[in-house]
Amino acid sequence: MGGMPGKNHAMIWNKRIIAIAVALLLLTPLLFFTGYGCGKKERASDGKLALDDVKITARDLGKGWELEEEALYDPDQAAPDSNIGMLGELGAGEVLNQVFTRGEERLQVNYVLFGDSEEAMEGVVFLEEGGGGENIYGARENVVVEIISDSAQTSEMAAGLLKIKTFEELVEEIEGKATYQVEFKIATVSNLNYMEANNISLYLEEYQEGEPVDPSMQPLLDFLTPCNYIQLFTQSGDKLKAEYSFGPEGKAEPTELAGITKYIFQGDPGDLPNRAGVPYVTVRGDITVRPTDINDGDGTTLKSGERTAYLSETSFWPTTNPEVQELSKEITGSLSGDAKKVEAMWSWVRENIEYKGPVGTRYGTMQVLSQRYGRCWDKCDVFVTLCRASGVPARQVGGWFADESGGHIWAQSYIEGKGWVAVDTTNNRVGDDISYVPFFATADGEMPIIYIEVPRIEVSLGE
Repeated sequence: MGGMPGKNHAMIWNKRIIAIAVALLLLTPLLFFTGYGCGKKERASDGKLALDDVKITARDLGKGWELEEEALYDPDQAAPDSNIGMLGELGAGEVLNQVFTRGEERLQVNYVLFGDSEEAMEGVVFLEEGGGGENIYGARENVVVEIISDSAQTSEMAAGLLKIKTFEELVEEIEGKATYQVEFKIATVSNLNYMEANNISLYLEEYQEGEPVDPSMQPLLDFLTPCNYIQLFTQSGDKLKAEYSFGPEGKAEPTELAGITKYIFQGDPGDLPNRAGVPYVTVRGDITVRPTDINDGDGTTLKSGERTAYLSETSFWPTTNPEVQELSKEITGSLSGDAKKVEAMWSWVRENIEYKGPVGTRYGTMQVLSQRYGRCWDKCDVFVTLCRASGVPARQVGGWFADESGGHIWAQSYIEGKGWVAVDTTNNRVGDDISYVPFFATADGEMPIIYIEVPRIEVSLGE
């Protein structure tokens, strides 16, 4: 993966956060645990709950309930591709399965012991993704619980007895904020054939020091213009704050646009590390993000100079082109208010520009409007162009998905009184979530992104 691999980002939030919290493993529902029972019952370390501290009894459930089955399993002794074995890969130390009955009624409670509450939070979200829709998932400190019953009343009673935080409560906690620790190597170049960005990144990621440069790649590398600086997206109101360090060290120099910072590296580009002759720096950052939507922007108020910059025509965004002008009037002409215009333009691009084509393309706005297809960068170019043509300030953002599945390009539109709002024309709603990790932003469309090594991302969830 390199450059800007596009991705159809229509999704449900909890599916995205599962990928953030843990490595992607295919886990089938834990409706029934089978095999690999054992008698081991190690208690958790001091200060952590053990299964005996959490599990319920038939007496707790009340009159008529009986414990029909109780089995303890050790993930270390389970087959790696079994449900229990895969739980072990997530960090589980023990798995306990209880089955209670009362007449024809049946209640199953599955417990998974993790090392700490952070692992448990990740575990419960992961299990919810693979489990049944009527089941209750939750956690109590470092123990994850799955409750299975045909009776919603019985399930809720058991959840109360177990004193767990349910999946929904955990989502409410982690949806508010995420802080990412990132590291990546990025080329310091100021000129780029954008249609080849992905191919260049892929080549440089695999290039071995000392080997001859592939003759077919040499013209693409020669086209790059080395420089001794990069620009990063460092703040967006109260929704984004990023702090960076570099190897070698870089000096921060604020730009005229709030939140976009230029970092200058001492000496000439030739003094920087290079791969196949392309200079690069190592970027390390702590990035805190909060989601935005059409009703909840970042709270920024644009200065007059900034508004002008974010409405201007550029070579990437031909706002005065007659075709663009006509289309923008067709989409937004009868609408009042920037929010309604943004939603209308997002909907038009999403429905009329098909998501297809080679990974990492950037055809140019007019070609995309003509052919009516493209990837994330193409759709975003069209959206930003339409916004500016309609009098709505807009800019472009580049970054990565938090599950490390690939790079992405999306937009931000400015709505008076609300600030910047993320807009992804490959998503199923206006706004973003905490799975978007922004690195770059541009007011003119220039965003020469060549990853020498793809980002490594770790996450801390919640407030």
